[in-house]
Amino acid sequence: MKNLNHIVVFHPAAIGDAMLATPVAAILKRNFPDAHISYWTHGSLKIIINDMCPSVDDFVDYKRGQNIFSLSSQLKALKADLFIDLSNSTKGKLIPFFCGTRALHYKKRADGVKPVRHAADNFVDTIRSLVTDIPEQLFPTVFPQTDLLEVSKQQFFQGLNESRTIVGIVPGVGKIRPNRAWTVDGVVELIERLNSNDSNFPVLLGGSDERDLGAEIEKRTQGKVVNLCGKLDLAQTAAVLKQCRLVISGDTGPAHIAVAVGTPVIGLYGPTAVERSGPYGNLDLAIDRQSNCRCQYEKQCRFSPEGTAGDCMRQITTGDVMDKIELVMNR
Repeated sequence: MKNLNHIVVFHPAAIGDAMLATPVAAILKRNFPDAHISYWTHGSLKIIINDMCPSVDDFVDYKRGQNIFSLSSQLKALKADLFIDLSNSTKGKLIPFFCGTRALHYKKRADGVKPVRHAADNFVDTIRSLVTDIPEQLFPTVFPQTDLLEVSKQQFFQGLNESRTIVGIVPGVGKIRPNRAWTVDGVVELIERLNSNDSNFPVLLGGSDERDLGAEIEKRTQGKVVNLCGKLDLAQTAAVLKQCRLVISGDTGPAHIAVAVGTPVIGLYGPTAVERSGPYGNLDLAIDRQSNCRCQYEKQCRFSPEGTAGDCMRQITTGDVMDKIELVMNR
């Protein structure tokens, strides 16, 4: 397979999985530098996959609702030598079959199966038989542009001097699996502890689902935090995460964006396995309460009010998080 001209990576996925899979494109470009690599995924991810991943040469917008034959025709028109399917879906298996394109398919390790394989390594396994050069460090893979970094600093961190350290806090995890989140009381107390040291500059990050949560935390901390929840697009989010000294987050997309841009992440975990979904390369920083979780892998905690932090997540203390922060700061 030395003469690959065009490789298509197919991965219509949520932002977290998309970030964990970005090393696949980087490794392909490392092993086949002359090959043209197209990334086929949701259009919402173009701003970060196409514009910030130097290993990606072209972007193909995945349209929901297309049937197999339409998708196969689209692949045929791309004239790909190889189709890398990271979707773990029936469509991903059938698209190359109907147009005769050689394909490699991702095989997801089931939850709870031992030994646990990290999702990023699991994605790389898809191409392991094809490549010979895999770097020891899979990340960073996402590189926000210098001008974007400068603009975001001027726009969101006015008055920030070089002596203060930006600490990113992701207070929510979206509305689908609220049991993965830490408690609001925990976040508020953490911000108060951080503000006891003038060198810290806490910032709240999250999507539109966290808009109300961010406003509540901002009010409870009397405005002593920069609240960016629901105010940033993906590119701005990546740029802000890049400028953080560290990020504290549950199992959600911004945590994996932070890993992809090279920022240390203190992961807060309970219902999901940190060994599989934890912040890659930062597992020693993770606070893992899965052994205390009675609702592993479930979308809702059976022992906490609906829509709130899981029982296991409420066992994480501010002291636990501060200990990990001190560990990062001393590195």
